[in-house]
Amino acid sequence: MFQAHINVEICHKGRLIKYLFKYVTKGLQSVLEDPEKAKTMLTEYFTLNRVDPEARSIPYADIPSHYTFHLRPKHWARRKQGNVIGRIVFIPPGTTDVYFLRLLLTKISGATSFEDLMTVDGYLCKDYEDACLRRGFLSDDDESQAAIGEVGQWGMPTLLRSLFVLLLLHSEVADPRKLFEDNWKLLADDLCYQTRRALDLQYFQPPPEFLRSEVLKHIETLLHAHSKELANYNLPLPVRDSGELLGNRLVCEHLNYDLCMQQRTADGIFATLNSEQIEAYHNVMESVNSGVGRFYFLYGHGGTGKTYLYNTIVAKLRSQQKIVLVVASSGIAATLLPDGSTGHSRFKIPIDIVKRGTHLAELLQRTSLIVWDEAPMTHRFCFEALSKTLCDIMDVPLAGQSYKPFGGKTILMGGDFRQILPVVAGGGREATLNASIVRSPLWTHCHLLFLHQNMRINHDVVNTKMIFSGMTFPQWVLAIGDGLAPVKCLGENAELARIEIPQYLILPPNGTSIQPIIDFVFHGLLDLYRSVSFLKNRAIVTPTNETVSAINSAVLSRIPEETKVYYSIDSLCTESTDSSDLDSLYPIEFLNSLSFNGLPEHELTLKLYAPIMLLRNIDPPAGLCNGTRLMVTHLGNNVVKGLILTGTYEGKTVAIPRIALNFSEHKWPFTMKRRQFPIRLCYAMTINKSQGQTLERAGVFLPKPVFSHGQLYVAVSRVRSAEGLRFLIHNEDGCDATCTKNVVYTELFAELSMSGNIYSFVTKILPAYPK
Repeated sequence: MFQAHINVEICHKGRLIKYLFKYVTKGLQSVLEDPEKAKTMLTEYFTLNRVDPEARSIPYADIPSHYTFHLRPKHWARRKQGNVIGRIVFIPPGTTDVYFLRLLLTKISGATSFEDLMTVDGYLCKDYEDACLRRGFLSDDDESQAAIGEVGQWGMPTLLRSLFVLLLLHSEVADPRKLFEDNWKLLADDLCYQTRRALDLQYFQPPPEFLRSEVLKHIETLLHAHSKELANYNLPLPVRDSGELLGNRLVCEHLNYDLCMQQRTADGIFATLNSEQIEAYHNVMESVNSGVGRFYFLYGHGGTGKTYLYNTIVAKLRSQQKIVLVVASSGIAATLLPDGSTGHSRFKIPIDIVKRGTHLAELLQRTSLIVWDEAPMTHRFCFEALSKTLCDIMDVPLAGQSYKPFGGKTILMGGDFRQILPVVAGGGREATLNASIVRSPLWTHCHLLFLHQNMRINHDVVNTKMIFSGMTFPQWVLAIGDGLAPVKCLGENAELARIEIPQYLILPPNGTSIQPIIDFVFHGLLDLYRSVSFLKNRAIVTPTNETVSAINSAVLSRIPEETKVYYSIDSLCTESTDSSDLDSLYPIEFLNSLSFNGLPEHELTLKLYAPIMLLRNIDPPAGLCNGTRLMVTHLGNNVVKGLILTGTYEGKTVAIPRIALNFSEHKWPFTMKRRQFPIRLCYAMTINKSQGQTLERAGVFLPKPVFSHGQLYVAVSRVRSAEGLRFLIHNEDGCDATCTKNVVYTELFAELSMSGNIYSFVTKILPAYPK
């Protein structure tokens, strides 16, 4: 079961029992009078810290790795040879004050006494549990209260209200009503002024009941963006006017647009569209206005203006008071769309069922167009679930001649099948292809629209000159995506085929060092590490999280700012089977050592002005999505303040609290809960995470080849110019450092042509590459 050798010793003989209690049977006074008997490994650890400066940087659990304990006389001495791993005796979580003492000893270094362990910022705590709470090692509502108080010293009330909602959604607040009652006046600080201005009464003082109700309305609006209600958190309802009770709030929100401004936006963008965009525009508008309800897919590689076209269509329809729902497969893409959200949150897929008679069902019934960007990276079952839901709501049969996909609604999906496809846990090539929408029965109803002209890549000398086998840089990027880039290093096994990277894009390797790529991407770092424009336009991309962590640590070490470390609070979920038994098998320090994809590290090391990336969609309507990049501007005890670097919300200041994140993996028999800031450094990021990002300077570091469809294409298409792209390749298989693997599922492109579109896919999408 445990894949380990376990030695079981049973104390069952009388002489052994006598040995355990021999000091009691001998008489205890002489033992108490012996000063050596009062010394323990722990007390001598305190003594060691008082005399040895080097020991003060080492937690108690790690002391045996550097020192050895002598029994006569009892003392710690510096270890001369060997390597020992220390282990503190296990104590069940939260059972006694000894547990909290143990927790402090695993986190704190340099303590010289028990009182020293209990002292936090000059204050002597009443016990070890209190010390753990004040140091942030335990979670309760005090941390949420402290977070609001901390932001209240520098943040505006709008930011405080957003923070309050984030705490409700993600921080497992034990008593939300008490947290509200204790802080509503702070959250209402700006509403008094707003009321005076609305009534044109300069000195009017609104009654407290009115302000409290207005705060609840603001919180309710923020919760609605996450499909939550005040009742979900036992919060009181605001006092409403009768007019506020009328109508569907979701429908009202999606009709609440300045019609004249929307018309001006549509007219302004339409005048700049190219011929392909205009053709696609007229197709979609004709489907909406005629009520035909076609299913379109807008195919175009990065930079061809898909988002630009979406904005035109959406603005035009909203100017006509039509409802348009705009979603994307990833949070970072949703922030670039007009009032965008993720498809999973908007349509409650794949778990929740949208029932007839609900506000969301009415919204879907009245919707004229659904726009879904980055569709290729979403599992086809999500689209099939949405189609069945819409058919049910619109009373459209699921089969037969009168069947219409998506209930007869006009659907405009978009994306690039050269990019990363749906992620199937443990699945191979066939499983990934089977998850793609091209394998769905819906695809036979799809009409393909095409965009070819790249509006992102600069048409400078570097990009337009022939760089390799007669191709320009844009042609070479597309050739990689289509699997048509020239192949080198071709052996007997086709899996060994490699493509050659143009020589001038290669950084000369220096052994296994990553310094060459850091120096290229972050040239001038010491002078510009505080610059927003410097940080937002550059990053290193690499296939694995392990390499990302190594690069982030290396770059952070160069920043001349004070380091601050945040430790997560890890525990086993109480819902886990036999959680009481699992507690003894998996101690806290073991949980601390675990690292999962998409989960923040237990030990999060940050500095001011460092770039960070969000790992969760904690507030998409406010721009806080999985993949959002920010720059750290304040490191508090309970919140991290940051400035959003890119997207629609660029320049916005936000406060990020710790949140509770649950994670499970099939190889572990439990679900782990980690309470930590949902962020990680992003001087470097995985290739998958970089999808949707646009950079001026990017380094592609490949200690190992890419391993899934579209990864290399995504990596090379992040930049606007070839001048801003460089490769550093460390091929472990001994292959030439100018060559690397390119994974492309070419059969996917053949299946794309099986749509109902009358145009030939091959002649439309594949450019004319030089022979």
